Amino acid sequence: MKNIKLRPVLIIFALSFVFFVGSSADARIWEYVETEFQTSAGYTDNLLADSSAVEDSYGLGKVSAKFYPLPIAEILLNGEYTNYGNYVDLTNYSGGVGITVIPLKENSRFSIYINGNFNSRGYRENFESFNTRIYDGIASLGYSVSPIMQLRAGFSLKSTSYLHVLAVDNTKYEIFGGVNTSFLGKNSFDLQMGYAFVDLTYWEKQVWHPPDISGAQYVLPERTDEYPPTDGHLKLLQIWPRYSRPIGDKFAIVINYSYRKFDDLGEIAVAGVTTQSLSPWASIYEGESISFTLKSFFLPNFILESGVGYWKKNFLNSNENRNVPLLAKYIILARHDEQNKAYLTIKRPFPLKSGLFIEPTVTINHTYNNSTNAQYDYTNLSISGGITFRY
Repeated sequence: MKNIKLRPVLIIFALSFVFFVGSSADARIWEYVETEFQTSAGYTDNLLADSSAVEDSYGLGKVSAKFYPLPIAEILLNGEYTNYGNYVDLTNYSGGVGITVIPLKENSRFSIYINGNFNSRGYRENFESFNTRIYDGIASLGYSVSPIMQLRAGFSLKSTSYLHVLAVDNTKYEIFGGVNTSFLGKNSFDLQMGYAFVDLTYWEKQVWHPPDISGAQYVLPERTDEYPPTDGHLKLLQIWPRYSRPIGDKFAIVINYSYRKFDDLGEIAVAGVTTQSLSPWASIYEGESISFTLKSFFLPNFILESGVGYWKKNFLNSNENRNVPLLAKYIILARHDEQNKAYLTIKRPFPLKSGLFIEPTVTINHTYNNSTNAQYDYTNLSISGGITFRY
């Protein structure tokens, strides 16, 4: 408990020091440094994004510093601390470092982008099982075919380690390619396709326990001799087209579509993790989504952004802890969700002559989720307000 209280304070204090010293024109610690401090507070009526509908409020502090030791390189340091009012065990901190290298000149028809990051996140005692260390990186090569068309291809990797839970660590490798083009004036179209491999541990159907009196199947993860797990690769095809264009001088629209498809592994189950918002499988699903975003500048000095979206998600079967007396502790559940979201964000930028940039922001977000797993039938309304300082 002491570490969770001390470490975020040290991270935030150190980076805050860099921000406030770096934001002074007479005391810049480095000629090439950008600093940012963000603070916000909010309320949600469904903190865990499930049928429990836990209400809570929270406060967040986030600091980052970007250093440019060379014209081709950027170093990023960041720290974040989020505190919850009632659900205090979900209070967490994170910190990390990243580096980006863009070695070729701007006027080159070729472009190379290399980025690598390390981040860790820690929670209080009851959520320590979700403490993670994440390594991710990307390397891509681009080529400008013409002033209105660019091609790209690359490779990315993301490795997530859960420090206190077995059988949920996973690593994702992806190869991708894409094209960006403009046409008929101000219309812009971007298409990216990727093929990914996700390392994961799972139980094949032949080792599941036969149906109990409730008709449910399950595995006992601690008894690996009776329910041996399998290490394998989940393969995903991913496609992301995006269209955008301005409408006059005051509006811009963006339409995003995404598609994901698994290769068939047969019927499998992964380790169940009951907190949807923190689950290692929350972002690993097949299906499709479409979203529409409208950005507006019609109010002088304000930026308004609103959007709506629809997601269709088919999750991996999971071996959930059901805690029902007289029945097996676990149950293997399938899950298929349809989700609708809508949001509105209002920003008011204040660029100052000193170089300091201040931007207050208010966001309202509403989510409706319909699931075949009753635990994840829910609605969620969240409201947040904050302010960003950048120098």
